[in-house]
Amino acid sequence: MAEVDRALCHPGLLGRVLDCVAAHVAPRIDLATLTREDLRHIAGDLALAESALLSLSVGARDNTALMQRMIRARGLDPEEMRHAFSTAMRDVERVCSGCRNTGRCRHELDAGTAAAHCDAYCPNAATFDDLAACVGVAAVL
Repeated sequence: MAEVDRALCHPGLLGRVLDCVAAHVAPRIDLATLTREDLRHIAGDLALAESALLSLSVGARDNTALMQRMIRARGLDPEEMRHAFSTAMRDVERVCSGCRNTGRCRHELDAGTAAAHCDAYCPNAATFDDLAACVGVAAVL
């Protein structure tokens, strides 16, 4: 539970998008009502393409806790990865926020089998392999 609490204190990409939108937009205003310039400004603040910002605002989920658990299961440290590979991690967060395999992910993480089976269901598995190779972490299986 402490891991979930910590994830909520350090929101992932979706949390940052919502915080940024809240800071720039009056309550109850949808992103669709913003001008192109406003969208460009918010997307720029988050280092996202406008299309990615819009897709995150519609139906995306904050899967930060699962993402961090998967990163740890792969033998990596989420904070170190965020500092060393900020652009790659932003993409990992974006992909996780749209993932439809969260049930299996949670099950595999709880069972301790996520690292061995993630290639079958995790859209970030190859990215995690690449990050591990960059920092010299042996495959955790």
